[in-house]
This record gives sequence, C-alpha cells and structure tokens, in this order.
Amino acid sequence: MTEENAAEEILFKYKLSFAKSGKHLVSGIAGDFKNAETFEGNVELKKESMILSASGFPALTVSLRDIISFTEADYMIFLTVVPSLFLKLYDLGFEYENFLKHFSDLRNDVLIKDLLMKEKLVKPDVEGEFEYSGKDGSIKEKGECRVRSYETGLVLIPVLSQIKRFPFGLIDSFESKDYKLCIRLENQDRLTLSMLGDQIDPLTRELSKSFNALISKTQDLINEVSLEENADSVREMSFLLKDGKAARKSDVEKKSKKLWNCIEEKVKSEDVWEYYNFLKTNSDPEKTCVGIKKGLFGTSAGYYIWFLFPVYDGSSKNCANAVAMEAMTFIIPAASAEGSGDIVGNTDSGEGSGDGDSPTGFETGGRATYVFRIIDGAQFAEGDKSGGGKQSVRLNDAVDAEYDNFIKKINSCMLAINFRREPIYFTDEQLKDNKNISYRYAVALIPELSWLRDNFIGRIIHKDISEWQDDLKELIAFNMNSADNSVKFKKGVK
Repeated sequence: MTEENAAEEILFKYKLSFAKSGKHLVSGIAGDFKNAETFEGNVELKKESMILSASGFPALTVSLRDIISFTEADYMIFLTVVPSLFLKLYDLGFEYENFLKHFSDLRNDVLIKDLLMKEKLVKPDVEGEFEYSGKDGSIKEKGECRVRSYETGLVLIPVLSQIKRFPFGLIDSFESKDYKLCIRLENQDRLTLSMLGDQIDPLTRELSKSFNALISKTQDLINEVSLEENADSVREMSFLLKDGKAARKSDVEKKSKKLWNCIEEKVKSEDVWEYYNFLKTNSDPEKTCVGIKKGLFGTSAGYYIWFLFPVYDGSSKNCANAVAMEAMTFIIPAASAEGSGDIVGNTDSGEGSGDGDSPTGFETGGRATYVFRIIDGAQFAEGDKSGGGKQSVRLNDAVDAEYDNFIKKINSCMLAINFRREPIYFTDEQLKDNKNISYRYAVALIPELSWLRDNFIGRIIHKDISEWQDDLKELIAFNMNSADNSVKFKKGVK
C-alpha cells in the first residue's frame, strides 16, 4: 500500500465475501473461481482505491485505476484488475446496490479525471436515464445515469457501469423531441436521454452551443489557413474536418479547390517540407489525408496539422500495407493562454521539444514519423507471396477496403486521446510507470486506442533527411515481411 493510499480517507465500508483468481476464463472477462480461495471480511472504499481485508488474509489494496472492467450478475460483482488479477465480490446482502453505486461513482470519477485530461466542464451533472443502441436498433446498454457537457464532448456516467465519452467531432446531430434528447453518432449509433426533468432544455442548449462553437472554431481555422475561401465551402468542410478529424484529399477537394493547396504552401515554406514531400511522392496522392485543429500549446496559440500517407513499396508503387502519420504545429506565441489547454502534444517524451523560443513557425510535432499497418500482417504477407512478386487485385482490394475503416478508427482514437501520441507508442513497460497512469487507463478503456497500438509498427525520429529516409525504407521492408503484428520495428533489428 502506498503512503498516498494509506492517507486517503475511508469513505464507505461494507461486510462481504470475496474470492481472488489469477486465471482467466476461456470465455468472458471473469476469472476462474472454481478452485479459488474464498474469504469473509470487509471492503473499504476510498477516493481512488479499495481495500479488501479478512482474517488470515493480508490486506489487498486495489487502485480503482487498475480495474479495467467490471460486471455484475446475480448479486455478484466481477472485477478484472491489471495485470492478471480477477476478483469476485458477493454476500453484500441489502447493501449490494449501495456498494455498487458508490463503487461505480468513485471509479467513474477517477476515469473522468484521467481520460478527459483537464478538459473544461461546461454543464455539471444532469440526472436521468439513457438508452444506447447500435445502428441496427439493438440496445447495447440502458439504465440510470448522470450526464455532463464538456468543451469538446458529452460524458455519460451510468449508475452501474463505466463512463462513456462522446466527442462532438464524432456526433452527427442532436434532436429534442417528446421529452427525450436523441443524439445520433456518425457511425449511426444512437444515444437517447430521458427523464431529464426541467433540465432537458438547458442541457440541449449547452450541448448545441458547444457543438456549434466547435464547428465555428473549425470554420475560423479554415478561413485562417485558406484566405477568401467560399463561405459554402467553409461550412461543408467544417463538418468534414470538425475538431481536427482527418479527411481524404479527394474529399477535401470536392468541397474546396483551395484548402489543400493552401495547407501545402504552409508546409512548403518550412523545414518540414523535405519529410512531407518524400512521403507525398511515395504514397497514393488521392488517399492522402489531412486534419487541422485549432488549439492552445502551452502559453502559445496555434494550430495543429496532421497527415496520413498510405505509402508505397519503393519505386514499385505497390501497396506497402502501411500508413505514415506526420504531424506538425504552427505556433503563434501569445502573452497568455487560458482555458482547458486543448493540447495536441507538440512534443513527445524523449524526442525534444523543438525551438520553443522561435517567434513563429512550424514545429514537427514530436519530431517523428509514426507508421501503422492497415490489414493483418499475416494476411498481407500471404497475399503478397501468392502474387508471385506482383500484388494481386484481391490483396489490393482488401487493403483499400480496410483503409476507409482505418481512417475512421484513427480519427476516433485521436479525438479520444486529445491528439496525444505517447499512449500510441509507449511500451507496456512505460505504461507501468506511475507518471503514465492515465495513459495506461486510456489503453485499457478505449478500444480504438488498443486497436491502434496493435497496428502500430514503429516510429522514425526526424534527423538528417537521408538517414530518416533510409530508416523509413527499412521499416517498410520490415513490415512487408512480418506476419507477427505484436513485433514492433527497431532500427537495425531484423
């Protein structure tokens, strides 16, 4: 038990029975409790931890951050704790629902603090009920809840399960009708809020206000980057690129004849052009994507630009089953910067921060190029070999089909983690470090982030352009010959 946990005030205490297991069931998320030792004792709930104690059992302190999931059934609660601990809590009697509510509330408070990363709260808790359904109409979850509106998204806090964040960048529309607030997501899922009482209109107004402010901020940025842009084009592009989402070049140019060229001119005038131009000339131009996001960077204002390049296999122009992500920030110093710190991370740990004292100009993000695979490595390697040296139409079709899905997932992931890149490339060992605890939680609870980490191949540090090109070519060759998705690229290691 840490000194910090020991000093925490005990908020709630209950009598119960519990069992612990280190073995995972073949199916489901609960542990194998068939032969597990059971205990009768107590559970104490603190602000960020809980303590299980019993006669003959050394007290076990569990950080609420380390509980990556929980389920409840038949008056039993099953907890999955990193790295390999499973707990079953039961025999709570009449206190079962009280314990479950208090446990869920405390855990959700920790989640909110870690995952929202100091985002500004616009409207505090509104109590009601929710129903979350898929695009086919099937109900995924429902129950009592609290709802909060933040600067860039809505947060649902179910009474008996973990929080869900809905970034405005992934919301398609709001509709208040028949005393219900219906929120349709871009993936066609639907969140319906009801029993909101006299707070339904104020909540709807605040959500609409924040959503429109996000669109307006994107429109301002488009006008800032592309001067004298057509007003209709700006409006259409603000939905396509809202909150920093990346979109294909072909889709951008359908709505604007100027924006892409203006962005490219910004890049061309800076040192990052060498990296950008190499990726541009070695990837499919129509599938290249761009995203722009206005925000604050430390004490300076500016905007963030990021690109996705589906790269070729050298001069052959064959698909390399890889997407390179290049990010940069345009910094405009300000005397002061207030607000939530809509930080998109213009540096990454261990890579240096660039010349932060320069009056204005680009900084190449974390000074690295990040590369991800599109389809499963084994699937690609097998399809590539079967083509007899020439990629088959079927393989190219498979990559093309998954690329659209890749764009959606990386957009969802980047919005969920506020464009920070550390949780993507940090190793499991780095995530164990307490200073990275919020990232560890994000990895466990954001499916898109877990997916992106699985498909992360490696990163190439920006340095001498020739050395960077050689390293990138080595990474591409490594990826095309690797059937094991879990192996990451390391320079000089075959």
